[in-house]
Amino acid sequence: MLAITSPAHAQETVYRVSNRFIKAHVITVSNSGRFWITAGPQHHDSIRFLFYNSPTFVTSNIVFRIKRGNSIRYYCNQPDNYLVTQGRPTPSTGYATYKPYDTMHVGTDTLFMQWRGLDGFDVTLRIIAEKPQTIYDSGADLLFEFTYALQRYAIPGELGLLLMLDTFNSQGGSNEAGGAGDSPSVLTNTGYLPVNGLNSSTRYTAATMPEWYHIGNFLYRQPLTDIFPIHRLKGRSHGGDSLTPPNMFAVGHWPNLNKVAWDLPSDFGSTSFVDCATILRWEGLVGSGVIRTAFGLSDKQGNQNFTCRDDNIFVDIKAPRLITQAVKNGPYSQSEFDVEMWATNTSEINTVSPRIRLQSPIDTYPSGDRRNPRLILDSAATPADQTIFLGPKQSAKLRWRLKVNPLSTDTLAQLVFYRQYGTAMESRFLEDCNPLITIMGWHEPAPPSDTMNPRIELTGSGRNSSVFWNFNLYDRHPGYAYDTGLRNPIEVLASENVSIVYSDALFPSCDITRTIGMNITVSDTSRPANVTFRARDCAGNDSIATVVYAPRPDPYPPVHIVELESGAYPGAPGCNTRRYEHVFLDNTHQGRDSGDYGFGTIVIADSTNMRIVINGGQPIRPFQGRVTLVADVIDSMSEVGGFKVHAFDFAGNETVVTKGYCTVPDREVPLGVSTPIGTGRYLASISDRRAWDRGLRGILELSNDRGNMQIVSPPVINVGDRSATFEVQAVDLLVDGDVTYEIRDSVGHTGILRIVYTAGTPPPRDTVAPDIDFAKVAGSNGADVIVTIDEEHYFDGLRYPYDTGLDSVRIVSSTANIEVASPIVFFDGDVETKFRIRVIDTLAIGIRDTMVIGAFDRAG
Repeated sequence: MLAITSPAHAQETVYRVSNRFIKAHVITVSNSGRFWITAGPQHHDSIRFLFYNSPTFVTSNIVFRIKRGNSIRYYCNQPDNYLVTQGRPTPSTGYATYKPYDTMHVGTDTLFMQWRGLDGFDVTLRIIAEKPQTIYDSGADLLFEFTYALQRYAIPGELGLLLMLDTFNSQGGSNEAGGAGDSPSVLTNTGYLPVNGLNSSTRYTAATMPEWYHIGNFLYRQPLTDIFPIHRLKGRSHGGDSLTPPNMFAVGHWPNLNKVAWDLPSDFGSTSFVDCATILRWEGLVGSGVIRTAFGLSDKQGNQNFTCRDDNIFVDIKAPRLITQAVKNGPYSQSEFDVEMWATNTSEINTVSPRIRLQSPIDTYPSGDRRNPRLILDSAATPADQTIFLGPKQSAKLRWRLKVNPLSTDTLAQLVFYRQYGTAMESRFLEDCNPLITIMGWHEPAPPSDTMNPRIELTGSGRNSSVFWNFNLYDRHPGYAYDTGLRNPIEVLASENVSIVYSDALFPSCDITRTIGMNITVSDTSRPANVTFRARDCAGNDSIATVVYAPRPDPYPPVHIVELESGAYPGAPGCNTRRYEHVFLDNTHQGRDSGDYGFGTIVIADSTNMRIVINGGQPIRPFQGRVTLVADVIDSMSEVGGFKVHAFDFAGNETVVTKGYCTVPDREVPLGVSTPIGTGRYLASISDRRAWDRGLRGILELSNDRGNMQIVSPPVINVGDRSATFEVQAVDLLVDGDVTYEIRDSVGHTGILRIVYTAGTPPPRDTVAPDIDFAKVAGSNGADVIVTIDEEHYFDGLRYPYDTGLDSVRIVSSTANIEVASPIVFFDGDVETKFRIRVIDTLAIGIRDTMVIGAFDRAG
């Protein structure tokens, strides 16, 4: 449990307590303990039932009233910094003092707040998330439990509690007939209070107190509002706790009620409400005691309450959802019970007099036999057909007595209600009134299942011509009657360098008398050996055993080799490598008295901004001698990155490798080249796509001699684009042209692209093919090679101006024993790319390993 005793200036925080269907949110702004409620389908609290805008804009409150003789004091949980302009609750005389809670505790299903020293009283509020009662439930309650006690040595007095709730049902959209959102209607078990209804503000006393009320839109209008809160005022909560009826309950307009500290406005009852709110008031509380009220999500699937409706009738039904029989031939949890229905006329002007009928015989399943149904209507006590008269906004209660039929074995009953108005044809309600009831009779308990694992018994081990182990496998336990016998086959989960022989490999499954002998022998005693096997019984229980043979100790940690670290920017710090290709070896130390066993595992202890693939994405086999690790930087522009790995061999020796990554700033100017593509026509390419470049921003024409050069189609350049191309041509082929463009990148660097046209000069073209260079990878004995494709040429120290950049690189042909080991990646027009090739089997004899690589620039 979390305890919170924060000061008034504590950081704004919201704490919550909930079950699967409804949730209370409590804020600690100024330690006020103000709250709102949300609900909805299971695990989705998207429907608001009490208004909330922000932690300082919660519009429900609590008032504490202490009376001693003619002296009355008021306290409330609405702080001074409350944003609603109406201010705190105000009594007819004096004022209500803001009282923050002193202590808060938050548990798994209970939130606890305590106010101490309320003029001699201590008050504790527990908001308890009740548990659903059956597996069928679709709603549950939040129990609000106020515990009060007069402090020791305090002068006796009377405590009063006032709870004002700013009601809300956000399932509806904007205001519409019947109410929605912050302007809902209210329906109680005694009548209907429509939003905007004439004189709809209503006060109830103890004598007229409803049992419960809903908030929402109760009319048959599509889309239907079908999620309703239910505030239970008396009786019991959904979870079965007894409730304390208030002395006064009122429904009215929130702007008229939010300042109420105790007494309602004098004109209350002659006004309507739009922004609906409710008030509950408990009076004359002395000494110590408990006050309980329950606010929850109506449990339609659990029949507490099942809601349905017709054109002018809204129906609530209460009935058991699950009936059980705990003892063979014994009584049911409810051998007979009443199905209660409250029918409410939702018309504000018309009367209705419907005949409501419960279909009898009642449909029960799976048999569907109406001659022997699981539930029987006691028609002598309560007839199937009942007629009621409902004036405008009136409610009436009906009931049907049902009995469980012990001669039926059906497990599910469906109640179906029909309605008829006058001489019109009888039909079902527009929104079906058809609650389900499950009846579970007593069942013979299943016999105990086999819960004991089969036995694996080592009967001997040693060495003769080799090392061996002998096992007996069986599924028998003395004094245990539920063994099921071994299942064939015995599973070998992993093995290396061993041979296995069974005394009976074809033994029948599920025979508890069978004992299977198993012999395991090391094939080559100069190498490590191991085997893991599993024996299962016919109930699914299993036992696993492992044996390991090590010919000599392994004191050597794995060897770490850096095969390739590529992608670094020239001249940048050594930590900016973007691809790491490493190898771990545990097969290089082999001596007379000791030697490497092999792996083991490799554990990634830390990884930031890295995509790491170990062993090519395949599991590391036990005793594997060579494991690869490839790490690629995910975001090369990120300021942080790196990894730390631990390589363990099978003997537990460890090698730790740590690599850190750093980026470098964009220090390079954008580039521009032009390629003649015809007389007086040039294809201009601009780019900012080298490592760590941040991309282009745009181009600007600086000069245009004689105005004879023009861009054919201006390029569209978005900030961050890596490259762009456009065509420049001479307007008049008989006149020389000289144009200069400024290329700008996204960090402010500029480059220059100049295009000079001389009238009558044929266009030059790129006539130099890309270069292909090879470099052996250190430590690979020539089996691994780095291939560099270079399309940037220099002659006499000067860059060749007509290079057009790379167009494609492809493998023209390759023998079977050589492969490309890293992807060939570059952008169209790049001047360089690198990739790795390797020989697959370096021990293959008599094979000439050949690969033909073709590199083409954009001039062909």
